[in-house]
Amino acid sequence: VVLLGLITLLQLPLRGLTQAVVALLIYMGLFVLAVVNFFNIWLIIGFFGLLLFVYLISRDTLFSDPESEEKKQPISKVLLLTTAIVCITSAVFVVGGDYAGNKINSLTNIDYIEVRPSVESTLDITKAVYSENVLFGIGPNRFADAWRLHKNIGINETIFWDTDFTAGIGYIPTLFVTLGALGAVLLLVFHAYFLLLGYRMFLKNSIQDSYWYYFGILSFSGAVFLWGMSYIYVPGASILLLTAVFTGCTFVAYRASTAPVVFTIPLAHNRQRGFVLMATTIVVITMTIGAFFTIGEQYTAQARFAQAQVNATSVEDFEQVAGASYALFPDDRFVSARAQIHLATLNAILNIQEPAEENQQQFITAAEQAGALARQAVSDDPTNPDNHAILAGLYNTLAIAGFEGAQERARESLSIAERLDPLNPAYKLLAAQIAIRADNTDLARAEINAALGLKRNYTQALYLSAQLDIAQSNVESALSTTQAIIALEPNNPTRYFQLGVLLLANEDTTQAIEAFKAAIARDAEYANARYFLALAHVNNNQPNLALEQLEIVQRTNADNQELAALIAQITNGELDIAPNTEV
Repeated sequence: VVLLGLITLLQLPLRGLTQAVVALLIYMGLFVLAVVNFFNIWLIIGFFGLLLFVYLISRDTLFSDPESEEKKQPISKVLLLTTAIVCITSAVFVVGGDYAGNKINSLTNIDYIEVRPSVESTLDITKAVYSENVLFGIGPNRFADAWRLHKNIGINETIFWDTDFTAGIGYIPTLFVTLGALGAVLLLVFHAYFLLLGYRMFLKNSIQDSYWYYFGILSFSGAVFLWGMSYIYVPGASILLLTAVFTGCTFVAYRASTAPVVFTIPLAHNRQRGFVLMATTIVVITMTIGAFFTIGEQYTAQARFAQAQVNATSVEDFEQVAGASYALFPDDRFVSARAQIHLATLNAILNIQEPAEENQQQFITAAEQAGALARQAVSDDPTNPDNHAILAGLYNTLAIAGFEGAQERARESLSIAERLDPLNPAYKLLAAQIAIRADNTDLARAEINAALGLKRNYTQALYLSAQLDIAQSNVESALSTTQAIIALEPNNPTRYFQLGVLLLANEDTTQAIEAFKAAIARDAEYANARYFLALAHVNNNQPNLALEQLEIVQRTNADNQELAALIAQITNGELDIAPNTEV
């Protein structure tokens, strides 16, 4: 909006009110940019604004033709002032972007953050994919698969360890990964041709009509800006459509500036040619309409599903929407979500101490539905490891219930998930849990160690290891081992968490509190450590300190009903001893 607004003020002979409206749009665009505070856009806007400002103040000297008798229009004061404001604003955010952005965010109460893979990560994934299939890449819309297979293992030490990024640093680099070298070359050739077309249109071919010239430079500038940004950013579908519109309009303007080329296909003297052309036209129109219907159904299904995830008032309502969405468009996410619902029902029934006959029938029904849905999800997208993990979780639940052969099937599904996502420690942890239920502690410890090898600060794995030590009465040995590891890793908060859990099991509440505090001192956002610190305070008869920690945890876990119930119990004085809990 800022770029096209400046071009409009420069090219069109606008009057007072119209100029004010265009300038207002530019100022509104600057405000949105200030809120988002995207450094790369500030560079582009600042460079273009400075270039235009220098042109305006030196037009009558450096860019004037003494022999030309054409009378030039005076420079608009609105354009000059607006260009100066754009330059100054861009300079402020380029030089002091963080400070200025924080000030804007504090005034507007708007927080904006976006996380994408870095340039280095995208290049590493591209190299890895090209080493396997340089010509065609990993396949359309499969960047997430490439990320799971080839991401830097150092990502596992961050909070994004379990995030499957669907795009790289930019839209075009993502296409380089998914379409291979062939797609990359074709895209680069197209963009080079598009720049050449702009050169021919504005520098070689003189457009006589000023309005066609304005239309051409407006559409070409918009297309170049959006295509350029797609190399360093991933725009949404609406921006990509706008890019296509600007690109098409540029071709229209170019055709208007050149001699028309007319192709004549005589149909009257050749019936066969006319029939083929008519049939081809009908097929193209039919396919286009069908594609629009398919895209519309896909958009409707995804929109309904996303809305239900936020606004559904009950599990039954959400499952109904997910089923309706799948009927519109067969996306594996819809059926996998339904499978997880039935799997949660199975686990809830399994926790009933003395299930009635009605509960047993519900268990069988939920198991059948969960199995059918999980297998359907795997069939729809066999490359998604989450689908195999859900199926493994289902078989594991059935194994706990005593179904013969379920344990082996759980391991088979889990092994497929690990092969598709080899750097994710969550599958190793699930394998350890399956091994514990099968009374194979040696295998469980091996899987836990493998999970910690992929992610050293994996809280769930450390907690499971501590629970295993407690169950085997190895608390003293585990304490010595953990303290030795802390001496080697003094800044690893998860090790202090593990130490605190072991100290709690050893009934050393005072030292456990100190261990959890040490974990929080090294990671103030460590919710698990704060939660267990609260439990230790409860055991130490310090309910006020426990509530203080739980309220901090609740800020980032507002929907956790168990947490809310625990806070209510402590507030009402109904809890003197903290319950045993799972992470």
